[in-house]
Amino acid sequence: MFVHATLRSRATAIFQDGIQLLNCRPYRDFGMSPSFYLHPVNQLMDAVAWAEIAYKHCAYPGPAPQCAMLFYSLPADWKTHNPNGWELQLGVPADVDAWKQLVAASRSEKQTASTDRADQSPYVLGPIASRFPTPRRIGVMPEMFITPMMQLALKQQAATYFNGFLSFIWAWQPPQSQVGRPDHDDQ
Repeated sequence: MFVHATLRSRATAIFQDGIQLLNCRPYRDFGMSPSFYLHPVNQLMDAVAWAEIAYKHCAYPGPAPQCAMLFYSLPADWKTHNPNGWELQLGVPADVDAWKQLVAASRSEKQTASTDRADQSPYVLGPIASRFPTPRRIGVMPEMFITPMMQLALKQQAATYFNGFLSFIWAWQPPQSQVGRPDHDDQ
């Protein structure tokens, strides 16, 4: 099972229309093209934190929005329906180097062989980088740190496949004290 953290209004749109990559941001961690990012369900609290970061950044007029989590229950063989995915493993030094190159190029909007590979894969599974400002905001690439958390970036083929496995949505209202505190880079 995987989870996607967002705002309730966005979760409603995903529920009604499915995953629409045109509504996702490009130049995140895994490639130049827009991707839909999920966490494994065993990292539920990390996904809750991402939703609350998105909540902190929103500036909607009127009532405060709610956070939401979309849960995707997949069959055990989901990878066979999305062959040629790119999986980067923490314990493999070559994968760690490839991960660093991919995240650095993606966040700095620089097309490379690694961003091309990511964009041509149906999905990319790999570690989440520590939160730091993106290079287009600060002009330089700071040192990246791998976290033990994993993320799954869906590209078009896998996004279409995942649409059939949305199980349920959970929404909640974070404390009002969290509104208007954009102290993190969201994803």
